[in-house]
This record gives sequence, structure tokens and C-alpha cells, in this order.
Amino acid sequence: MSINDSTSDTNETDRILTEMRTDLNKRYADALLPLTVIFGALAVIGLLGNIAVILIYGKGKRFKDRHFQWGVICLAVTDLFTCVTIIPSEIVKHRNYFSFEEDILCKSKCFMNIFVAVSALCCLMVIGIDRYLHVCYPVVARCNAHQLNTKLLIFLCVFILLFGIAVSFPSVIMCGTNERSMKNSQGANINVFVCEVSPTYERSIFRYVYRFGLLFLYTIINLVLLTLYTKICLKIKHRWDNEPNMHPDEHMHVNVQNQDVLNHQSHIPSNVKLLLLVTIIFNSAYYFYLGLSFVDITKLSTVEFFIFSLFYRSYFVQSVINPVLCLKMDSEFRISLMSFLKTLVCYRQNK
Repeated sequence: MSINDSTSDTNETDRILTEMRTDLNKRYADALLPLTVIFGALAVIGLLGNIAVILIYGKGKRFKDRHFQWGVICLAVTDLFTCVTIIPSEIVKHRNYFSFEEDILCKSKCFMNIFVAVSALCCLMVIGIDRYLHVCYPVVARCNAHQLNTKLLIFLCVFILLFGIAVSFPSVIMCGTNERSMKNSQGANINVFVCEVSPTYERSIFRYVYRFGLLFLYTIINLVLLTLYTKICLKIKHRWDNEPNMHPDEHMHVNVQNQDVLNHQSHIPSNVKLLLLVTIIFNSAYYFYLGLSFVDITKLSTVEFFIFSLFYRSYFVQSVINPVLCLKMDSEFRISLMSFLKTLVCYRQNK
């Protein structure tokens, strides 16, 4: 056999394997199509909603509760990162899940996954601490309000982002493209390329230390948040029982203009309920992400892979929760948003 014949056979083998990977990618991409559409809808809604939150809350002068205002803006920024980076990259990944050969893109995607999670969780904790002080220690909160000026609040937001970068950096080192063997529909073994842990760290102790370290961090912050909101709810219930005619805003000691009035059949203000709800949903979704990160996806059928992807990326719902939260709890935000939309419609009609 000549060298040319040998080279031709090698090229033909590579071509066949590539076609097999293409068929494999198409089969799994078709199975993930409903999820891809859902992710696309979340990205669009989250993009528009979080931009609206940043613009409206960013004006700032109408909102007297500056602490909560900057916390919401910081959370919106992290959600915006999800909508413009992580979700689009996941949609692209759905079309070529087993042909991921770009190591730089893989490392960037891993970094953003952890960065957004840690940053958003820290934002939720800052908001939770602020609500706790306003409800349980209103005198302390009012006395120190002048010290927590805009510069300090901006510093806290920047610190959260830097902390997220520091915690996420090890993922850049440990993530990478990995060549694996996978069976196709005919039972033949083919080589696939997936974005997961780098082969160097696949069995390394540092991988498990890092993953369980993240799990420990999430658990501690979750316990703190649940403790804070439990105390907030108990404090409000106690005040309501003792002073049932008190206006709902006085329970919260929050000076947000046009705060929505509570239903008198409920003890807990709607904003506290929604903050607690978003915290539970967000953190539960990330526990799925951390736990399922150890699953070997090359051994999953298309149905199993769909279910895996649904829970693995369930934290994407966080990207739309912040705008919904603002629409539900803040009438000033709703008024500003409706005014902006009416202006936009009138401008397009006049144009």
C-alpha cells in the first residue's frame, strides 16, 4: 500500500467519523429542540426585562430606598450576563453538543456559569441583610442610612462582582474539551468532544475540593438567607398581631414611593414573599446544577439527556425572575415602564 493510499484511507475514516458525530449531534439536538426554544424565550424576556430594570432603577432619584435599589440593579446586571452570554452559548451548544472542540470557549462558558451564580447569590444576600435590618432593627437601619451612601453601595456591587471572579477563576483552569467514546444508535463506538472537566483534572482531588467547596459556600449562604427571611416573616407577623391596623409599609420600614398595598388577609408583604421565593427557586436550581455536574452525559439516552438538560440548566429561570419581581412589588416601576412603552409606541407611530 502506498503512502497516498494510506493517507486516503485515514481521511476517509475521519470523514466517516465526522458524519457519525454529525448524525449524533442532530439526534440529540432534535431531542433538545423544545428546551432550546424555551431557553431562547427566556433569553429575550430576560434581556428586555433586565435592561428595563437597570434603566428605570438607575435613574434613582424617585426611589428613596437606595440600598434596595442598588441591590436590584446589581442582581439585574448578573442576570443580564446570563441572557447575553450563557443562554446563547448553551443554545449554540445544543446544536453541536458532542463536537465541542474550542477549548477557549469551553473555559469561558464554565467561568460564566460559576461567576453569575456566585454574584447573583451574593446580591440576594445583600438584599436579604438590608431587608432584615429594616424590619428587625429599624432604628439601627435609619441611624446608619446616611452612612450607606451611593458610593458605598456601588462599592458593594463591585466587590460582589470581584468576589464572583475570584471564586470562578479555578473553573477556567479545570474546565476544557475532553475527547470521550460514545455509542451511536447502531451501537458503534465513536469519538466525541464535550465541554466538561479537563482530562488533567478528571480524577484530581482538586476538582472535588472545588466542587464541594462551592456546595459548602452555597449551603452557608442559603442557610443565612433562610434564617434572615424566617426572622423577617416572624417579626412582621408579631407586629401585625399586636397592631393589626398598622399600614403595611410601616411593617417593612421601607420608604419606597407608591409601595403596593397588601391584602389584609396576608401577614407577609408581597415583596418579602417574592424575595423569599426567588431565593428558594434560584438556589434550588443551582443545587441541581452542582449535583448533576458529575453525571457522565455520554451514557445518557436522548430522553434521559433532555431531562438532564432541563434540570441542569433550570437556573436560567433566574434571568426573568428579577423583572417579574419588580413588576409585582413596585408600582413606581410599573408606572415608569408603562410610560416608556407608551412613549416608544407614540414615537413609532409618528415616525
